[in-house]
Amino acid sequence: MATPAGLLPWSIVGTIAGTAICVTLAAAALDPPLATAAAAGLAVGLGGTVMGGLVPAGVAAAVALAAIALGLAGLDPRLAALALAALAGWEAHRRGGRAAVYGILATVMLSVALRDGAGTLPALLVFAAAAAAGIAVAQARRLTGLAAPPPEDRRGGVQIALFLALGLMASLTLVGNAGEPRAVWILYTFVLRALSPVALLAERTLVYALGACLGAVAALALELLGPPGLWPTLAIASVAVLVGLRRAALLSPVPGALFTLATLLVVAPTPAHAVFRLEVILLVAAMVLALAEGLRRVLGPNRTAVQKLPD
Repeated sequence: MATPAGLLPWSIVGTIAGTAICVTLAAAALDPPLATAAAAGLAVGLGGTVMGGLVPAGVAAAVALAAIALGLAGLDPRLAALALAALAGWEAHRRGGRAAVYGILATVMLSVALRDGAGTLPALLVFAAAAAAGIAVAQARRLTGLAAPPPEDRRGGVQIALFLALGLMASLTLVGNAGEPRAVWILYTFVLRALSPVALLAERTLVYALGACLGAVAALALELLGPPGLWPTLAIASVAVLVGLRRAALLSPVPGALFTLATLLVVAPTPAHAVFRLEVILLVAAMVLALAEGLRRVLGPNRTAVQKLPD
């Protein structure tokens, strides 16, 4: 039976979910914080290949490793963020993909793994192995470049670079001053918004925010009614992830709702965390909308200076 338009086939959903479970559980068995490093590698390997290509995904993984190594050597993370933002803008213009955005996400996740106590060398090795696994799965399932957005014009590439640069600066400042370990959700949520084409940033952010808020409210309701127990919680989260993955390509609030519900039930199963997640969603949505509108006004079609920049 043919898969309805816009939905991922269940076979691909099962492959992605199964790979993610196996890779992260294997890493967690070695040391729990390594699960985050594994998830980072899988994100840039699989996500980068699907939304960019084989070579861009490999480059993004290498850049993430380099950013972490330079950070450990004392490089200001804001400088790394600016460099990664510029790379993402260049890729969006020249190739059309978003592998570099996954490289930024992976850098943040690797930093979190190290913050949570993962050994540096084990974290880097697990990350590299997971990235290779992600690339291999994408290649085997013929997903290379399947969801890569078309190239942006020069103005669009500059907008992506500035959007990420300004947003990352603001997000890093907020996370640094929050005094809350889960404030890193601000960075995760913001970076993932940059996967959208420039013209759809505002629309997709509003749709995501609606869904994510619904998911957070659903998680809050379940937690206030009383924890359903370990296995029922895992069952609910698993179904949510599978259905969310199947619908991930749709412009719908459903994927955001289901992924948020699953994340909160498994990673942060308390009412306080659900409320905090709601605050993060609203904060990031406001930041994205403000940046998108500001950049549209500054770099609108009537502005010709950007078009004079060299490729």
